[in-house]
Amino acid sequence: MAFTYAGDPANSNLEEVRFLIGDTVEGERTSLNDAEITYQLAQDSNDIMLTAYHCALNRQSKVANYISGGASLPDSSALVRNLATTVQNLMARLPPTGASFGGVSESDQRGFENDTDLIQSEIVRRQHDNDDGHRREYGGTSGAGDC
Repeated sequence: MAFTYAGDPANSNLEEVRFLIGDTVEGERTSLNDAEITYQLAQDSNDIMLTAYHCALNRQSKVANYISGGASLPDSSALVRNLATTVQNLMARLPPTGASFGGVSESDQRGFENDTDLIQSEIVRRQHDNDDGHRREYGGTSGAGDC
């Protein structure tokens, strides 16, 4: 597995990712090879920060696998702490769009529901109406369902 790092993060995206995650010493058992980083760069559309975050998570997984498998790593507790700090720092530096899952907060939704000037969609307005135009309330245990 190839490992390249010339010491200058400005050389390439790969070297910048290595620099950001602290993966600059060849031969470490938790190091990523060039193909792994190149693959992650492609998956993340060459977004350096997002790739660095994913690669740092990958290195954490490698450390966990070695430790849980009974293998010993020199100063593994310090390595785990350093990687955890790296992941946290990278996550803080990611732009909000880098790891956003979208959605509407509960408070925003309540605001929409209580806004009398907001024109509600037909789905919202008619969600409890049945075919004959009578409003139905559901959720009772009697099963009748009529108001």
